[in-house]
Amino acid sequence: MKDVYTVGRDGCDILVPYDHADVSRKHFTITKRESLVYLEDSSTFGTFINGARSGKGKKATLKHNDRISLVRPEYKGFVYMDKSQRDAMNFPKDIKGKYAISRVLGKGAFGLVHLVFERV
Repeated sequence: MKDVYTVGRDGCDILVPYDHADVSRKHFTITKRESLVYLEDSSTFGTFINGARSGKGKKATLKHNDRISLVRPEYKGFVYMDKSQRDAMNFPKDIKGKYAISRVLGKGAFGLVHLVFERV
């Protein structure tokens, strides 16, 4: 695992899967330093964390389950998941091995519905 990842539409570690001029070539960088992880916005049209604009050249500390959007708040592209928080969740090993379990989407009388990502 690396300590720095770049995200954008061209020449980055993580490529945004659509060629849209509003997505910058390097849209943002995620950096891990000791126990902190932060996002630095380098986009022209905006990076949003939980719906709030980050701001070009600004850094924001990421917290478990922060939603990262590109260009507009409704264009959600990523969910930051803190490994220590994720691994502490009380789920069977076979479920945790197959899925990365994120935030609660809803709840009912008999259970909770979580956002999950299939591990590949």
